[in-house]
Amino acid sequence: MKNEMMQANKDNSIEIKVIDRYCYHVKLEKRSVKPGNEQYPEVSHQIKCFPQKTFEKMEALRNGPHKIIWYKAGGYVSATVVHDPTPEPEEEEIQGEAPVSDPVKSELRKAEKRIKAKVAKAVNAAKESAASDK
Repeated sequence: MKNEMMQANKDNSIEIKVIDRYCYHVKLEKRSVKPGNEQYPEVSHQIKCFPQKTFEKMEALRNGPHKIIWYKAGGYVSATVVHDPTPEPEEEEIQGEAPVSDPVKSELRKAEKRIKAKVAKAVNAAKESAASDK
């Protein structure tokens, strides 16, 4: 199970670890210019994995009153989410209908849902505060 891979849900050409499926995966692009060859910058891509709380905080900074673009602060020119861990409504319905055989797994699912609800509530509060500051 350690090395099992799955496709990212936003970009099917990228594979992620099954263990990290509940984290955001972001494709970051960096451009570097070599002296004397300024017309053709070197472009490199990197996939970074962020826990949901961390990513939501970074996005809240980006959309907040004092805009801090977190990927530009890290030296990157663009960031694209390739895997979004928040399940779509259809997936939630399917998960809710599945029979639960193990009580430990059931409690873990409940805890995950509580955490997701808290994150969504915090993101909405950040968006509302950002909108009210304008």
